[in-house]
This record gives sequence, structure tokens and C-alpha cells, in this order.
Amino acid sequence: DWSSDVCSSDLVGGADRTGTIAALLLAYLGVSKKEIIQDYVVTSFTPVCYEQDARSKEVILPILNGLDNYQGNNLSEKCKNYLLSLGLNQNELDNIYKNVISE
Repeated sequence: DWSSDVCSSDLVGGADRTGTIAALLLAYLGVSKKEIIQDYVVTSFTPVCYEQDARSKEVILPILNGLDNYQGNNLSEKCKNYLLSLGLNQNELDNIYKNVISE
């Protein structure tokens, strides 16, 4: 029930699945592609990712560019349609938005 739950994601380096989910969430919420990439890359400044050299824009860019395969006038709409194609419903997306964006 997204209407009342709190979601937190804390992993070392924020790599792989967590970084991808964070990028998709940011895209759905209307953050620009440039800012999403900057947010993703900045997680490379951790001891774990520094040693693994795991993070660069080349990792997240194909995921964000893949959203172009979905209908929409902007990144947020395309991401919404992608999330709907995964099985989330509009009510769940609305609740995510309301829980993250306070007016």
C-alpha cells in the first residue's frame, strides 16, 4: 500500500538495481535526463565503486534512452508508460508521486 508506506533504499554505492530504480523514479517524477545521469555518476565517489570503477554515464544512458521506445511527450510520460508496461497501475504510480512530491 503505497499510500502510507515509506520507501528507503540504502546500499553501498547504490549500484546496479538500486541505481536503476532510482533513475526510473527520478525520470517518472520529472527530473531531467542530465540531472539523473549526474546523480547516477556521483555515486561513483564511494570506496566500493571507486575500486570497481563501476559507475559512468555509459551505464545508465542506455536505460534512459530505452525509454524512448515508449509513448510520451517527455521523459516522465515515457517512463510512466514503461512502468505501466511492467504491471504497475495508475493508482500505484499516483501514490508514489504523492508520497515523494509534497505540495
